[in-house]
Order: sequence, then structure tokens, then C-alpha cells
Amino acid sequence: MNVFASLGYALVSSLLDVLDTVVYKRAADISKKTKQDVNFLYFFGYFIVLVLSPVFAFFFPQILSEAARLAAEWKVAAVFLFITVATIVCGGFLTHAYSNEKISVLTPYSQVSEILCVLLGFAIFHDGTSINSFVAAVVASAVIFFSNYDRKVGFRFNKYCLVLTVSEAFRAAAAIASVYLVASFHPFSIVFIQNSLGFVILGAYFLFRPKGFKIPKKNLRAPFVWTNVVSNFCWIFVTAISLFLYREIGLVLAILVSMVTLAVTLAASYLVYGDKPEKKDIIVASLVMACIVVWAV
Repeated sequence: MNVFASLGYALVSSLLDVLDTVVYKRAADISKKTKQDVNFLYFFGYFIVLVLSPVFAFFFPQILSEAARLAAEWKVAAVFLFITVATIVCGGFLTHAYSNEKISVLTPYSQVSEILCVLLGFAIFHDGTSINSFVAAVVASAVIFFSNYDRKVGFRFNKYCLVLTVSEAFRAAAAIASVYLVASFHPFSIVFIQNSLGFVILGAYFLFRPKGFKIPKKNLRAPFVWTNVVSNFCWIFVTAISLFLYREIGLVLAILVSMVTLAVTLAASYLVYGDKPEKKDIIVASLVMACIVVWAV
């Protein structure tokens, strides 16, 4: 895959991920008001994706045949189970963090999974990533993380930041494990197999904890449904594109190219809204783009 194609896929994925985060925050707020179990959002999300699965199976018929392999290949099934459990745990912590704290406070810690994926991905996998590309990915990740540092207050760290950090660690574990699957499974197959397993696991969970299964009040039902539909629709494509890039260019480089969104977002904000970026943001975006250029050349 050439550089521009990789950047294009990464840009679409990152923009959808930003939309997912913003909309998910709204859904998490409604979930908190309703006093739902922290896992209810993911359970409802799995249900939405399950409803959409016949549409995707029509366009990608290999989803069904590849799902059938789990019955015969226990090692593959074990990897899928690990990814699903890690994702569920990640989701529970994520919901707890975003329903109790502002996005601005949590943002620095949402980068932890990227740093872990870069470090562990290079150490574990031998996918042709050069030392120069690895160093570029580490520098870009560090630049984005420390760009959130405020000289007056430093990093704002509370228990919800810790919760999100743990969530990101589980997200990284799921991403690293999924690399083992991308060579033999279609990205959409991985998404929907994981989703089906997640629905079954959380369905069993709520059989034993029915009190957490609560429907929002009438005035909150429509917002709750549409925010979850939008969030999970974004999640399907973000996950599938990420898996596709893992297969095509490797985990480390996939994380690196996804950072192009920072520069594009700043440029779009200025051109569309006349929102002049701060000097710090320009420096950070320039450094990140320089790291991507190091890989590209």
C-alpha cells in the first residue's frame, strides 16, 4: 500500500474516531443519569451492531464462513475470546471515566494505548518496521501526549484519569492480539465475530445483574438510541480500517499514520471556521507531520 492510500484510510478512521468519542460522551452522560450498569452501553452497542450484521454479511459473505472456523480452531477462538473480554473491560472503564469527567481532562490519557501499541508492537512483531519508523512513531506519540501538559497545573490526574489509563491498556492488549488474526480473517469478520461474542457474554452478565439493565426515561430514549447508533456505526468502520492497516503496513506504522488527523483538523478549523490555531498546536502538528515524513521517505 502506498503512502497516500495509508494516510487516506488513517484520516477517515481518525475523524470517525473523534466523532465516536464526542457522541459516546453524550451516551455515557445519559447512561449515568439513568443509573445503568457501566457495561450496559457496550451491551446495547453490541445489540445495534448485531442488528446491522445481516447488511454487512450481504456485502461481505465471507463473514459467515470465517465465523464458522471458530468451532474447529480453538486457538483462534481463544484469541477472539481474549480480544472480546479485553474490549468489554476497556468499555466498562471507559464509560465510567467519560460519564464522570470532562473530555478535556481525559484527553492526554486517551493516548496511552497508542504509546503501548508502538512500544509493544515493535518488540513483539517483526513486520518490516525500520528503526527510523519506530523512533518516528515513538516521538510522535510522545509529542502528542506531552502537548497536553499545562505549565501552571501540569497534568491533571485524578481517579477517572487512572480509570481511563487502565481502559487504554486493555485497548492496547486487544489491538496487539488482533494482529494475529488479520492475516487470515477479513477485518469486518473480526469486527462482527467479536461483537457476537461480546453480546453473548454481556447477555449472560445481565442475567445475573438485571438491576443494571435500565431503560432511560421517555425524554432521554431518543437521544440515547441515536447517540449509540452513531457511535457504534463509527466503531464498526474505525475498527475495520484499523485492522486493515495493521495487515497492510503493520501495527506501528498504522498508529503513526493515524496521527495525521491532528494537522488536518487544525487546517480544517482554520479554513472552514477561521479558527486560528495556537502556536503550540502548530508546533505539535508540524513535529508529528515531520515524523510521518520520516516514515514516508
